[in-house]
Amino acid sequence: MTPRQDGPRLVVAQQDPISLDGTTVRIATKSLVGLEQYARTWPGEVVLLARATDRAATVTPLHTAVARGELPFDLELREGSAPSRAREGAAATLAFHHLDAAALLARDPRSVVLFGEFSLAERIRIGALDAPSVTRARVAAGWLRRRGALRRMVRDTGGYQANGYPALSAYGALSPRAMLYLDTRMTAPLFARGRDHLAPGDPSPGHPLRLGFSGRHIRAKGAEDAVSAAVRAATRGLALTLDVFGSGEATARMRAIAAPLGDRARFHGDLVFDDAWVRAVAAGIDLMVLPHRQGDPAGTYLETAALGVPVLGYANRALQALVDRHGIGWTVPMDDVDALAAAIAGIGRDPAGRAAAGAAGRELMSEHLFAREAERRIAHLREVAQV
Repeated sequence: MTPRQDGPRLVVAQQDPISLDGTTVRIATKSLVGLEQYARTWPGEVVLLARATDRAATVTPLHTAVARGELPFDLELREGSAPSRAREGAAATLAFHHLDAAALLARDPRSVVLFGEFSLAERIRIGALDAPSVTRARVAAGWLRRRGALRRMVRDTGGYQANGYPALSAYGALSPRAMLYLDTRMTAPLFARGRDHLAPGDPSPGHPLRLGFSGRHIRAKGAEDAVSAAVRAATRGLALTLDVFGSGEATARMRAIAAPLGDRARFHGDLVFDDAWVRAVAAGIDLMVLPHRQGDPAGTYLETAALGVPVLGYANRALQALVDRHGIGWTVPMDDVDALAAAIAGIGRDPAGRAAAGAAGRELMSEHLFAREAERRIAHLREVAQV
C-alpha cells in the first residue's frame, strides 16, 4: 500500500525502536495495527518517527515483519536529537508524555498532542518496585525533580490524550484539550466472539473454576502471585484449572509453583491475539487473575472484560478505577497472595457475581472498541490541528 503524500501531515513519534533489516521492518504488532488505523482515518499523510536498531527483534506473535514499501505510512528514522524533517509543516504530532519528547516542543508546541498513562506517583512506584530503600529514595527524588517539566509539557502543548482514568486525573485539567481513551486491540468482530459469561454453579470436580493469567511473566505483572494464589485456593478445596498465557523471565519459576496442580495447570506461551488468545479466553476462562503490582492501564484488563470474563487483581490505581467505575471485577490489597486466594475461592462460589461482572465488562467495552477509540483520537488530533 502506497502511503498518502497529500493533505495535512500527522507525525507519530514512537518511543520504542523498530528493527530494520534491509527493507524489512519488524515492529510490535499492536503498534502496527494502531498506525494502520491512523493511516485509514487521518485525512492526509501519516509519518512514523522512530529510532531504528539493527538488532533483530525476537520473532514472536507479538511482532510483525513487513516490507517497508508495504507500510501505509511513511517512516522517518530519528538520529539522536537532530530535528525531524517530517515535523516541518506538520499539522499535528502525537508523542508519548515523557521528557524524551521535550525536543519536539521546540517548534510549534501547540501542534503537539501528548498521550500518557502514568501519574507521577505511579512513575515513582514503577521505578521503585523491588528496589532497596536507598534506590527507592533516589527514584522518588529524580521523578519529583521532573514534576514541573512534565506538567509544563502538558500546559504548553495543544492537547492531552489520557490512556485511563489515573492519567486523566493527574494531567487532564492542565491541558487546553484533554480526552480519555481506553487502549485495547478489541475490534467489533472480536467483541462479537465474546459471550455473556454464564458459568456453572459451585465448582466441583466436574465443573472446576477455570482461572487464567495472561501477560509477561515478570514480577511487575504479579505472574508468580497469580499461580501461587491458584495453588493455595486449590489446596483449600476449590476445584479449579489454570491456563497461563504469555512468557518471560519468571516462566520456569511459575511452572515449579504450579507443580501441585499437575495437569490442571496448562502453559500456552504467547498466542496470536486476534485468533488463538481470543478464542481460548472467550471459551475457556471463568476468571482472569491479573495481580499487577504496577498501575499501568493494561489492555489485558479490558480485552478480557470485553469477552465477558471478569478480572481479579491487586488494587493498583488503574484496575481499581475500572472496578469502582464499571464493576468489571474485584481487587484485593497489594501483594497479599492469601487475600488473592481467598477472593478466588469466594468468586468461584458466586456464579451470579461472575455473570454480573462479566456483563459489566461487556457493557463498558461496547463503547470503547478499537476502531471507535482510534476515530475519537483522530478527531481530537484534528480539533487541535484545525483540519
